[in-house]
Amino acid sequence: MKHNDILMQTYAQLLITRREDYRRINVALNAWRRNHPTSAETIWLPLAVPPRSQAESAALQRALAEVPWISHGELQTVEQGGRASVRVHLVFRPPYEVDIREAVAAVTVLSLSAEERARFRVRCLTLIDCNVEPR
Repeated sequence: MKHNDILMQTYAQLLITRREDYRRINVALNAWRRNHPTSAETIWLPLAVPPRSQAESAALQRALAEVPWISHGELQTVEQGGRASVRVHLVFRPPYEVDIREAVAAVTVLSLSAEERARFRVRCLTLIDCNVEPR
């Protein structure tokens, strides 16, 4: 049975925004992608540390490219309540299984210095419990 593309995407985004358990998010994302593998819709993640230079933007794109299910990320600045924040919209690459922790780890690389990014990678156990480990 096929379900509505936008409904499934919106539900998955809601779970991400609410910082629900990653397993629940993965189930929702994978159900959406299984039902609509060629959907042009994206999901987004907020960036705690937005790129401050072209080099950091390139580092973010490299980190996203290492995630099998992400085609690329598109940065967007959003104004809310007089405050600007930056999001990265994730464009999917079918038919890979989605694990949202991989995307969170990829965007977390911007919290590392350029030297640290060369020596370490980020691995996330949950959406908020991320660690660095040697490459």
